[in-house]
Amino acid sequence: MTNCYCLLVLKNLLNFFFPSDQIVTVESLNKRARIVGITTDFGFLKAVVVDENANDTHEIITLQPDGNSFDMMKGMITRKVN
Repeated sequence: MTNCYCLLVLKNLLNFFFPSDQIVTVESLNKRARIVGITTDFGFLKAVVVDENANDTHEIITLQPDGNSFDMMKGMITRKVN
């Protein structure tokens, strides 16, 4: 596959199947963040921490699936409990 084709697939995934721009609460950090995409290396969720007025703080966080659980109904990311 060409690199251009992969970027097109990634763009479509982000547009149709992804909670981009959704503001969530990252419980383990006690912060709110806006989902902005996925990392290009491992496909983890990438988010920007927001302040109380939902303005970006420019602090980028990466959310790994092995330690977090995403509850779309509550808009919350929590640490997985085994």
